[in-house]
Amino acid sequence: MIRQFAYLLLTLNLSLAVSSARAFHADIFLTQQSGILVTGRGANDPGQNGTPGPGLRFHVNEIAGLAPFVDVNPGFRAEDADDSYYAGNSEYQPLPGNRSVGFDLKAFRIEDGPAANLFYWDGTDSVSFAPVVNPHDFLEVRSPANGSAIATGTAEDLAGYDFTSTDSTGAIHSHLIFDFDLDNTPVTPASTGVFLAGFEFNMDLTGDSQREIARPHYVALYNGPPGTMKTAAIAAVSTYLDENFAQLRLWGDVSPLDTDNLPDDKLDAADIDALLAATATQSSDLVFDLDGNSFVDAQDVDTLFDLLGTQYGDANLDGNVDGTDLGIWQANYGTSAGWAGGDFDGSATADGRDFLIWQRHFGNEVGMLASPQTIPEPTTFVASLICVVAMSWRRNLRS
Repeated sequence: MIRQFAYLLLTLNLSLAVSSARAFHADIFLTQQSGILVTGRGANDPGQNGTPGPGLRFHVNEIAGLAPFVDVNPGFRAEDADDSYYAGNSEYQPLPGNRSVGFDLKAFRIEDGPAANLFYWDGTDSVSFAPVVNPHDFLEVRSPANGSAIATGTAEDLAGYDFTSTDSTGAIHSHLIFDFDLDNTPVTPASTGVFLAGFEFNMDLTGDSQREIARPHYVALYNGPPGTMKTAAIAAVSTYLDENFAQLRLWGDVSPLDTDNLPDDKLDAADIDALLAATATQSSDLVFDLDGNSFVDAQDVDTLFDLLGTQYGDANLDGNVDGTDLGIWQANYGTSAGWAGGDFDGSATADGRDFLIWQRHFGNEVGMLASPQTIPEPTTFVASLICVVAMSWRRNLRS
């Protein structure tokens, strides 16, 4: 009965939100920057009564008590093409009309700590987030009409769903439901304190059926009764995230900070290069310790490969080791092009050792890794390529 009443309240709230599109909400603002999906902090009628903050990628809210442990804020806003915010603003552009918007819940790390898709702090003393440990703490992100995704604090990304779409003018005003206590019984309540989750929003901006992915947007929600503890905890988390935002990294993102002095929020060849270099120098920087064993070693490389869905020899990260990867290696032979250029051992040069790595794994798909000691018999195709490579080496030696 309580859950049914909660749904009734939430449905009423959603209906009111849609019907009062200009009512003030501290929502997540969605826009684009020359084909890049951008999130930030929203404001009421940005061109008139406030200015949104694209790029300010965290929200701190309270669970306001529409029902026990449940709320619908922050919501999501995108301004239409006619909004005065875009008049004279050439840096950002409105979203295209009639396009779906989706999200995923991401596993991330704070500093060099463990990865999780949901973190918790009890709201006392100094801010200190850790993966949730109370088996009754969850975060279900749901939309009655579209789907549900449930974060439990494990080190895994969770697929979300399309939860809204732009109207014909590119505008959005939408809310998801955030529920921190799935069984909804007084015997096993959700913990009092602050929960932190990372959302990755996506949509097709160009009409090519390819989803552009925004950098993660982090949402912290305080669950608990009103009072000085709630007030102090919300203020402390706001300050903490503002001062430590660069410490939030997607699990596997170990490449150096981007030009904005923040993680680039991508998993790609740059992360393989950084991790191979760290293992080669036996780095003690635990930001590279992806498997949590307190060492930076080959097991961390394996963890990153699992996250990327790749393996040794796969230069283009498509999951297969094939002639395309060999062509990339050959085109970059003798250069320091990194993993994306065929340097599979992290030596800073694409050379003969990298060819042998490619040969060892040739023909493998992800999950079919060959033993490092086993070099398969070359097929006719591979044998022909070996002849070409050998001739290339001889020419290089003579020059």
